[in-house]
Formats: sequence, structure tokens, C-alpha cells
Amino acid sequence: SMTTGSDWNDINPFIPDETLREILKLVPTMLLHASAIAHVNDLLMSCAKLEAQLDALRMQLDKSLTELETGAPNHKLASLVGVRTKAVTNLADQVAASLHASRHYIQQDATFDPRFLVFEFIRSLILRKGQVTIVRDFQRALEPHNLRAIKEAPETQQFYLAQQMLMGQGKTAVITPLLCLILADGRSLPIILLPEVLLSAGRGVLTATFATIINKRIYTLSCSRAAEAEPRYINLMQNALRYKGIVMTTPSAVKSVILKFLEVLVTLSDQADMS
Repeated sequence: SMTTGSDWNDINPFIPDETLREILKLVPTMLLHASAIAHVNDLLMSCAKLEAQLDALRMQLDKSLTELETGAPNHKLASLVGVRTKAVTNLADQVAASLHASRHYIQQDATFDPRFLVFEFIRSLILRKGQVTIVRDFQRALEPHNLRAIKEAPETQQFYLAQQMLMGQGKTAVITPLLCLILADGRSLPIILLPEVLLSAGRGVLTATFATIINKRIYTLSCSRAAEAEPRYINLMQNALRYKGIVMTTPSAVKSVILKFLEVLVTLSDQADMS
């Protein structure tokens, strides 16, 4: 928050300034320590899984060697050994990457955006370099000067408003909630479009993220071609913006809103011509 001092004074107007400064120093230290512990716990779990995979691979190798000695090789078993070896390699790479994990949002002068740290604490993880880069690219792309460049001279655009990510890189569980945390500030309104079949799961991820330390309301915009043009739609959007919420909807609902808007415009135009 940009008004941390006044926020604390609203909670306790009698808190001394020196105590408040000490609290503001201790909070990030506590968050860094807690997220580091969570990371170590995840690393220990990965190591336990790796140990179990190695034991299973050792057993399969012993069995395969026994069959080779008897002169009755089992091709299916050899295939399983190959699959198990690949799994061990992937898990070992994951453990090695976790051992070398660092906080890529902290600058060389030790300054950082505290929202990244709070998000790590909420989700009990450490952000990957690629995830931090994508979020920062979105932040730069949404800066006013870049938006003006897109509108006035698209050929000079430096930061793009679209990103492509592979499966498993954290689009739903990391990138989207973190962007919502940053962008839902009362001045801008994040709107998430998901297919109908993924809407419930996506809402569950956001609800789990913003239901504890940081509370944000999750609004669902539903609209169809048969729906009436009612004030509740604009009220929903205004409330979401006012309370720093997040709107979730589907592409079909957005198309219905646009078509309903055009239909109302045509109706109003016809009425004006008749009068």
C-alpha cells in the first residue's frame, strides 16, 4: 500500500512512530523467512519423491539384470526402466533448480515490489524468473505512455499486451492472480475471460488466493442474447472497480454484452428518427 503509515494509524492511532517503523521493517523480514521455509519444505518433499523413484528404479534394474542373466529378457520391463529413468532425471532437474532458486524481483540495490513478496507468502512459493519477467512486461505494457504509443503509433510499440506460455508455467495459478493483485487497485479493473468449462476452476484459484491475507471480491459477469439490458450489469462493473475486485466471464458473455449494446443503440436511433 502507498498509504501504509495512515493505514496503521487508522487501526491504532496511538502507535508511536518508532514502533511503526520497526513493524514495517519486521514484516518483510517475516514474509521472506516464512516463504523460505515453505520453499525448503517443498524441496524436502521433492527429495523424498526422488529417493522413492531411485529405489523403484534400482529394483527394476536388478530385476532386469536377473532376467538378462537367465537369458529371458523382458522388453516390457526394459521399457519401464526407460520411463522410470526419465522420471528420475526430470525430478532431479527440478530439485537442482529449487536448490538454486532466488528472488528475481529483488533489485541489486535491495529494493523490490512488496506485492511480489506478499503473493509468495500467500501461495507458499518462490516466483520463477520467467514468471516475474512476464508480470513486469505486462506492467510496462500497461503504462500510460506505452498505451498512447499503441493508440497513436502502433509501429513504435515496445511492450506487447499479449503473452504466450506453455502448459505448466503458471498461467492460472501464478501469473493471473499476481496480475490481479497488482492491477486491481481501484483505478483499473482486471477482467478474466475463460471458456465456460474452465470458469469454475479459475474462480476457485482466485478465491483461494484472495480469501485470507488479502481479500478481493470475485465477480462473475453472466449475459446472454436473450437477457434484458438492465442496470445490474453496469452496477456489477462499477462495484468491482470501486472495491478493487476482479471480474470473471466467458467470451460468449462478452459477445452478448457487445451485441446487446449495439441492439440498444439501434433501438434508440430508431426511436429518435420516429420522433
